[in-house]
Amino acid sequence: MNKKLLIALFFVFSVISVYAQSVFQGTWIGEYSNPQGMSMTMAWTFNEADSTYVTDMNNDGAIEVKGKFKVVEDIIELSDISGTMACAKFEKGIYKFKVEGNNLDLILVEDTCPGRSMITPEATWTKKE
Repeated sequence: MNKKLLIALFFVFSVISVYAQSVFQGTWIGEYSNPQGMSMTMAWTFNEADSTYVTDMNNDGAIEVKGKFKVVEDIIELSDISGTMACAKFEKGIYKFKVEGNNLDLILVEDTCPGRSMITPEATWTKKE
């Protein structure tokens, strides 16, 4: 391959990666039903600067989970680091995502963490303004 083509390919993949990561920047509010059928709300805040996230169950200001995320194309990988409701560090969650306007859809690919895999794909996620 010639040098110009390699530079062009690098630029295209860099732009795609930055776009995909920035899609998550900010806070998303998820609404879902718990196993008892009660309506629940969760705030999930992503910080693209250091690829971290925090979750606030019931949107009460308490941080229940801190973690790291990585985005490649339309796939996000989640790894909890700490917190009272954190999954084990080896339990990575992999989800395909689609963003339309202020709505986020997460489709389960693989996740061995029961709590996260139950809530994440079921919730209706809306970007907090």
